[in-house]
Amino acid sequence: MREFIALLFMLAFFAGAWGIIKPYKGLSRKKFVLITICCFIAIGIIAPSPTPEQQAKRDAEAKAAQIAEVEAGQNEILAKAKAGMESVTKYTKDDFEDTYAKVGAGAFKRLNELEPGAIYAAAESKNCDAVSVGAVSLKMSRKDKPMWFVDCSNGNRFMIDTAQAEAAMQRFKDKKLVATDLEQSCTDKTVSMCSASKAQKSAKEVEVVTFCDMTVQKALVGDSSMDWGWDYGFGDDDTIRVARDFKAENAFGAKLKHRYFCDFNAATQRIEKLVIEGPFGSQKII
Repeated sequence: MREFIALLFMLAFFAGAWGIIKPYKGLSRKKFVLITICCFIAIGIIAPSPTPEQQAKRDAEAKAAQIAEVEAGQNEILAKAKAGMESVTKYTKDDFEDTYAKVGAGAFKRLNELEPGAIYAAAESKNCDAVSVGAVSLKMSRKDKPMWFVDCSNGNRFMIDTAQAEAAMQRFKDKKLVATDLEQSCTDKTVSMCSASKAQKSAKEVEVVTFCDMTVQKALVGDSSMDWGWDYGFGDDDTIRVARDFKAENAFGAKLKHRYFCDFNAATQRIEKLVIEGPFGSQKII
């Protein structure tokens, strides 16, 4: 009986909704709106609740759909990681003495266990179409803190640390690998950014070069003019290295070609070393 009454109210609901669009029977839109709202409330009150069996069936269907969705996501990521997993490195102390010395005995023992996790972490990213290769980065690894580079076929490279590799490995074991928005660390056209520190990455190139220019000009006696262009690169730790040609006026008024080399610490925002080379040798300013 309740089902029949609920059906009547539903028909009235649709009739009211149509009346809102195109009034009929001499009623205003406002009355049709009121009829529609009342029918909607009545349907919610009268509509029969599912039986325990029906609710259990619905819950089971929802859970099955959720499991299927998770499995589909896992399988998609495993497919993206396949090529990388086929070329994982087998780390032994004899073959990787430098890596052993860099990360230490404790961390070295876990490299074979965690490298698949690093590959999975990159494969989870929506910015990786398919992993091509992954390995420990000797340059970026530290004592007890190994780091992996993972390259994808679309040219993106990911730097994966130990915590990321561990977390991804656990998700793999739980069959819960999931797509993420993890940003690439660099690309095949900006590889130097992958070895840059946070301070180096956040530094503004033009500002660093301008600071070096101004420091050089303060050290000169005569007028100077900077050439267009410069060399800009990353050194160890937080150091940024700038090299630039310029012309400086000597005591006789002649403009001679020089070149400066400026080591700027991006963390402390200070110049650590500044050398000027000219036709008569080099001069250390800082």
